[in-house]
Amino acid sequence: MEILAEGVETQEQADILTSMGCRYAQGYFYHRPAPTAAFFEIP
Repeated sequence: MEILAEGVETQEQADILTSMGCRYAQGYFYHRPAPTAAFFEIP
């Protein structure tokens, strides 16, 4: 079973999750919220 960690805000949290085998995460550490128009500009 794959899991997704939500609310990752620091490198330390990301490292801990990675060490525990978590491959998927989301949160402010990776990207802050953006206006809808900016969504289409993200590579």
